[in-house]
Amino acid sequence: MPAAPLPRPGGGRAWWQLDRNDRPIQVSSDELPPGFTPNAQLTAARQAVLALLRDARQRYRPEAIAIAGFSQGAMLALDLALQAGADDPPIARVAVMSGALLADSLAALHAKKAAALPATTTALPAVLVSHGRADPVLPFARGASIESVLRASGYPITFYPFEGGHEIPAALVERLRQFLFIGSR
Repeated sequence: MPAAPLPRPGGGRAWWQLDRNDRPIQVSSDELPPGFTPNAQLTAARQAVLALLRDARQRYRPEAIAIAGFSQGAMLALDLALQAGADDPPIARVAVMSGALLADSLAALHAKKAAALPATTTALPAVLVSHGRADPVLPFARGASIESVLRASGYPITFYPFEGGHEIPAALVERLRQFLFIGSR
C-alpha cells in the first residue's frame, strides 16, 4: 500500500481522520449497521489506490497483485480486495495487519453474494489476518471477526493472532514474506 495522505502526530499517516464522526464504520459481524451509507473518505482513498494499481498493472503487467496494510492501511487493503470489480486489477493476496472490517467492505461482500457471481469470475483472494491479543487501538475481536466473516463467505484465510499490541512483530514479518512472495494459494 502507498503511504496515506494525512500526517498524524508522532510520524504516522492516516487515510481518514480519526477524530471525526464521519470516519468509516467498523463492523464486528456479518450485519450491516442500520441506515448504512457508503463513506466518502473511504471511497476517495479506495479510488486513489485503485488508480495506482491500474497504473502499476498497465506498466509492469504483473502476474498477480498482492497488497498489505497495517491499521487503517489494513482496512483499506481489505476493502480493495472485497470491492474489486470486473474492471479493477484483480488482487490475489491481501495481508490485513491489526485492522478491522468496515461496513463499506461488508456491503460489497453482501453484494457479491447476492449477485451469485459465476464460476468464471476471478478467484477469491487469499487473506492473511494478523492481530495482537493486547491491541489497545483496535481490539483483538476486530481481527477475529474479519477471520470469521470472510471464512464463512468462502475466502481462503490464514489467521495469525499474536501476543502483543498494535504492532508488526518480527515473527509476523516472516509469515508475511512467505504469504506474499513464497506461499501458494
